[in-house]
Order: sequence, then C-alpha cells, then structure tokens
Amino acid sequence: MRIDFPYADVRPLEIPSTYAVQTFDLPPQAQPSRSEAEIVQHALDHPIGTPRIRDLAKNARRVLLVADDISRPTPVARFVHLVIEELHQAGLRDEQIEFLMALGSHRLMTRAEMVHKLGEDVVNTYTVHNHDWTNPECLEYLGETDQGVPVWINTLVSQADVVIGLGAIMPIEVAGFTGGGKILVPGVCGVVTNSEMHWTRIGIDSAQILGKADNPVRASIDSLARKAGLDAIVNVVLNADSRIVGAVAGDMVEAHRVGCQRATEVFGVPMPQ
Repeated sequence: MRIDFPYADVRPLEIPSTYAVQTFDLPPQAQPSRSEAEIVQHALDHPIGTPRIRDLAKNARRVLLVADDISRPTPVARFVHLVIEELHQAGLRDEQIEFLMALGSHRLMTRAEMVHKLGEDVVNTYTVHNHDWTNPECLEYLGETDQGVPVWINTLVSQADVVIGLGAIMPIEVAGFTGGGKILVPGVCGVVTNSEMHWTRIGIDSAQILGKADNPVRASIDSLARKAGLDAIVNVVLNADSRIVGAVAGDMVEAHRVGCQRATEVFGVPMPQ
C-alpha cells in the first residue's frame, strides 16, 4: 500500500503487503445544539469546582482576564461579553477589569489583532496588555513548582484579585490538550520558566500524553498555574468550522478535565481494542 501526502516535500509512505492495514474515519462534524451564547452562558451558570464568576469576583478590586493570542483559534470576541457581564453583576466597573494577551514567546500583538481577537468594543473600553516575555521588569519570581520548575510570571497576575483564563480545549501533542492552566504556562511566563516547562516533555513517551488529560506535562502546568493564582477558566470547544460546540467554566483543573471529555468526543477517532 502506498500513502501519498498533500505536501511537496513529504515523500510517499510505502507499507509492505504483509502488514494488516486498517483505516478509521473521523467522527461526523460536531454541530452545536444551541447558539454559541447559550452554550457559554450555560457553562457560566453552572461552574465546575468554583463559585460562579459573579460570586468569585464580588469583593475584587481588580480582575484580570487572560486571553490566548492571535495564533490560536479561540473566538474570544464571540463570548467575552458574557464573562464581562458576570463581572458587572459582581459590581465591578469597567476600569477595574483589564486584559492580558497570553503570547508565550510570540511577538507582541498589534491593536488590529487585539480587535480581531477581543472585539473593538472591548479594546476601546478596557486596558489590554501584551505579555512582553523579553522584559524582566514585567516578571516576578514566585518560587518553584512541585517539579522544581522556577516560576517567573507576569506581574499583572499577582496584582489582580481575581485571574480568569479564556481559551479553547483541543488535542495537542506537547501537553495532551490545550486550555486550562496553559493560559498562564507558557502564556504569561518568563523565558526561563517556558524553557524548563518544555524540557519536561523530553523523555516522556507520546503514548503517555496524546489524548490524555492527565499526564506528567499537564501536572507541571497545573502546579505552576495554581501557584501563580489562576482562579477560574472559561474554555470553549470548537468544531472544524471553529464554531463553539462546548464550553466549561470554573476550576482550572476540574472544569478543564470535563472540557477535555467534550474535546475527545469532537476530535477523537474511535478505534477497536
């Protein structure tokens, strides 16, 4: 059997006829059962492992919303107004709410890219910060994780009374799934922390990570994000058309794992044992 790939620089794969070859189809395209707003609102109304955001932020003076950057498909602009309304219900004024773009080690986002990611009303109304991982003055040291990784995190995180991560959950080779604590790690960490975190992946067999919500790399991420002070997440699950077909809100671990189950339903390929 010969398998061709749609890439000019990738050679065909020849499989000997002595091998038993099976093919497995992708699951049918997941379709939303309700509107995107209804899906996210249901998650906000029924948080997992934490009080709802309006209660979590009731006595907060400053709330930081951390969103993934332009390289990620999360349609934050399509649901962030629901999160902001939760904060308004907690009594917060607009000037008490700020955004931090989780760039990891990517370049700074332009204003136009922030508008695309967050929506023009949000960028016009709220202070939106880029995470500048190259600037030591933007970082502070919080100690080490349970795995001995030094924690250098953006100072805005510790300055906020409540920190909420906004992102999407989908399979990823390096950590099993995106979302959850990854919004802080590597999202708003220093280069030393990011480098150490990526080294934790070396030497771990892919079978321990791929498709597994709980794995050694995720354990390091969760430990660091918890230490840094990630209070809650609002994560969505997208289909192949980037439509929201699932959402979770609440604790960065408990809610995330429920979201991973939904992501597995959307992206997983069933195979016989």
